Amino acid sequence: MGSENMALVTLPISPVYPFLPAEADIDLYRGPGTLWGQPVGNVRVWASMHRKVAVRWEVIDSELFGSLDDTVLAIEHPAYGSCMLPVSVHNGAGGGSVLPIEIGGGPITRLVCHWANLPQILPGEPLPHAGGGWWRGRWRMTAGNWSHKVDSRPDIHHVLASRRQADEEFMLTHTGELTTVDGSSFGSTEALEVLFAIQLALSFALGRWVAPACPVGFDAAGNRVVEQWAPWRCDPWRGNFHWWHDQRDEDLSDFVSRFVCAYLDPDARPATRHLAVHAISGNWS
Repeated sequence: MGSENMALVTLPISPVYPFLPAEADIDLYRGPGTLWGQPVGNVRVWASMHRKVAVRWEVIDSELFGSLDDTVLAIEHPAYGSCMLPVSVHNGAGGGSVLPIEIGGGPITRLVCHWANLPQILPGEPLPHAGGGWWRGRWRMTAGNWSHKVDSRPDIHHVLASRRQADEEFMLTHTGELTTVDGSSFGSTEALEVLFAIQLALSFALGRWVAPACPVGFDAAGNRVVEQWAPWRCDPWRGNFHWWHDQRDEDLSDFVSRFVCAYLDPDARPATRHLAVHAISGNWS
């Protein structure tokens, strides 16, 4: 690649949570916790990538025997401060699932997400490897005033080749960044709705659910200010019928743009969502 083209290549999006091997859990928090109004020592909160993409918790350094009723887990997050997590309790020793919650808050200028089980989108724009060289890893689309770019992990060819031996696996494959075209700030609720529309569109194109896991919002100063912890619907890699060919990225950009615009139209949203969800679900066998 010539030097004149190198200057046009931007750096890859930095993920908040690192790319890991298939089915490796993603730590979201480790530190002191309070349960049933009592300190319980250190707890761990993580995004489980085994069987489904969901958020779980456990007490990690003490034996705890308490109620199995839903309760609140209080933590001190280094970025968001005091957070009250609604949790279900699966066992009296201290463990279970975190119910959907948004922690932190405030206006943001970009939302970073971590796409799970998304295939390589080709031909793609070139991105530089940290150790030298390039890979074709970027796909992007715009819909109205929204812009979303998606970068594959640098080793995506290797991990997808390995994945073919185990179609049940879940793993992070890409990092996405949602912004506005004009650079204006926006709220997390609005951004998550747009991100869900993109998830619907990509899942429809692939014939199976893919997930924008662990979305994290940053303000204009680059501070991490808001995050969503929730179960994100995602299907395994098993083959499904789909209309999109993974080496036609422009077709995907055009479709996703049109789909998101339709979804964001209040009059068209109910039908758009209904048809997409049922088409994706009906393709699963």
